[in-house]
Amino acid sequence: MKIPLWWAALAAACAIPAQAADIPLGAAQAQALGVRTQVLAGAKDSAGTLRLPGRIMLPPGQLAIVAAPASGVVSEVKVAVNEQVKAGQVLARLLSPDLAMAQKELLQAASQSRLARGVYARDKQLLDEGIIAASRYDAARANLAQAEAALAQQRQTLKIMGVPASTVTAMEAGKIGGAGLALTAPRAGVMLEAHAMPGQRVDAAAPLFTVGHLDPLWVDLDVPVAQAVGIAAGTPVRVGEARGRVVSVGRVAGASQAVSVRARLESSPRNLAVGQAVEVELHLAAAGYPLPAAALVRNQGRDYIFVAVPAGFRPVAVSVAARTPQTVWVQGPLAAGQVVVVAGASQIKAIWTGVGGEGGE
Repeated sequence: MKIPLWWAALAAACAIPAQAADIPLGAAQAQALGVRTQVLAGAKDSAGTLRLPGRIMLPPGQLAIVAAPASGVVSEVKVAVNEQVKAGQVLARLLSPDLAMAQKELLQAASQSRLARGVYARDKQLLDEGIIAASRYDAARANLAQAEAALAQQRQTLKIMGVPASTVTAMEAGKIGGAGLALTAPRAGVMLEAHAMPGQRVDAAAPLFTVGHLDPLWVDLDVPVAQAVGIAAGTPVRVGEARGRVVSVGRVAGASQAVSVRARLESSPRNLAVGQAVEVELHLAAAGYPLPAAALVRNQGRDYIFVAVPAGFRPVAVSVAARTPQTVWVQGPLAAGQVVVVAGASQIKAIWTGVGGEGGE
């Protein structure tokens, strides 16, 4: 717009409440400084689109790691990376001397438990008949409690190793199984990683498989603090054809002065891969007056725009409701039809503050 546009809107401009001293500046001076103005459009309830790089992530609750329950040698691997697996499906088999030792200790614990229970039953009967002292009965009861605790511990050890409860019961009865362990999928999903190879020796707790459920997916992105204004939980996002919404906005800025934003995709197209770098569109929604980003200046910790008045320009303090690299949506004592500076604001600020230069405080 040309400077003469001021005079067409002076009536609206004069209605602005004074927030700071007016800056006297003639039309010729303003034009020489490269000042351009435009008529302020009406406030809008929707802002624009912010495009930023992001990365596809898998929610932790949809990820399962299958680790070696005991040390041993991998005897067989039954799945490969990218295969669909079902919950409970056998992924591999492990030969483990630890399993043989655990079976032996289970048998010993079961034997000690049966012996302690027999002694306890006999001493209880003798106590009831008045033949033995109560202290002897108490000792038998304590021994039984210790034996049952040891047996429960051995049962739990085998269950942690992946031995089914029915097999543990059979072992207690004296049916010793082999030294093989079946490693099964804890949930349905896609095999994302497989580190086990036949003949490989592994230690207890070594991660062997990673199974993930790939729907829904997350997308994480770092948003500059200045552009995070207007982003909140529920903000719509788009990654290619996939749509979703923001679920969290970080409150701590990193060294790059950006906050972490996470969105949940409502659908997960097959062309999206975990760890993939993508472009994310955030559809900002905020009530405010849209202006070019160059219209905004900052002074003493506050944001301002310049509004045309008969004597020149008036700084008006505003708050930023949303921001993209090209546009800001501002709120403040403004009205549609007022004439505002959209280029050359930094030059006017230099005159206003008497310091010169672009931007800054």
